[in-house]
Amino acid sequence: RSVNSGGNWTKVHGSISQAIEVHPLNDNIVYAGGPNGVVKSVDGGTVWTSINNGLDNPASGTVFDILIDPAEPENVYCATANGVYKSEDGGANWTRLTSTMDSVRALAFDPLDPHIVYAAAYYQGIFVTANDGQTWSTLGDPILSRTDITVDPSDRNTIYMAGGGVWRYV
Repeated sequence: RSVNSGGNWTKVHGSISQAIEVHPLNDNIVYAGGPNGVVKSVDGGTVWTSINNGLDNPASGTVFDILIDPAEPENVYCATANGVYKSEDGGANWTRLTSTMDSVRALAFDPLDPHIVYAAAYYQGIFVTANDGQTWSTLGDPILSRTDITVDPSDRNTIYMAGGGVWRYV
């Protein structure tokens, strides 16, 4: 954690983390994810609690990305080696949203509609849901090694993906 725009850093958690997300309305609430699932701090990173209830085998289901719904911050999504999970209670309980998608490396919200979520699955391509994860569709051809995804904030019809190069989907 840095409190001076990156001038100095303090280690606030000892385990390996691959994802981090700060609550949009309360910067004391921080989620981190890695090979042991999801941890949460409610005091800005001093104390961390494991919140893996409902995550399938968090020890083998590395968390690669975490998203907090900007409209409903109690809704938290995580991308894992086992698929996409969602919590509707700030991470206390998780539900798997995907049954056919695995090795999900990144998630992104549509900039105008947080009910639209994109998922980058490492070996399967890009998926999208327009109903909070109830159903998913593929976007374009399944190109291998997707590792990150972002939606252009000025043109929500343009999506950029990383993995094996940088890709643009319009």
